[in-house]
Amino acid sequence: TLAVVGRPRPIVILGGALILGVLEVAFGLSRSFPLSLACMFGIGAGGIAMAATANTTIQLAVPDHLRGRVLSLYTTLFAGSTPIGGIAMGAIAASAGTPVALEVGGSLSALVGIVAWAWYRRRPQPAGSAVRPESRGRQEPATSSLRSEAP
Repeated sequence: TLAVVGRPRPIVILGGALILGVLEVAFGLSRSFPLSLACMFGIGAGGIAMAATANTTIQLAVPDHLRGRVLSLYTTLFAGSTPIGGIAMGAIAASAGTPVALEVGGSLSALVGIVAWAWYRRRPQPAGSAVRPESRGRQEPATSSLRSEAP
């Protein structure tokens, strides 16, 4: 198993998708080279944050005996969906222009980030996910203490 100090936070995945989408729209609208460079930097940072955190979250959540199978499926879906999106965005760029394709793609990414964030906030918490009050911000599962005090 993997030993971790902290747990990956799904909000980083959702925030990365939202940042990527908003900055992609800004990049499509930009007519300034320095602003475009800044947008591209932010798009890359959002994409890396989203992908790395999603990969880590999956690896930590899946049992050891299933990890290889689940990661191969995840990688196939993640990498396999890119060409499909590329064809769709290429068709939009050919008919309406590259800036429009960037704006559409960014809007879709931001929308998915917003919807996923709303779903994540409303989902029921799994049993045993309570945080002990004395943990003061650290995420530790609530467990009963079975220590015996020495006389």
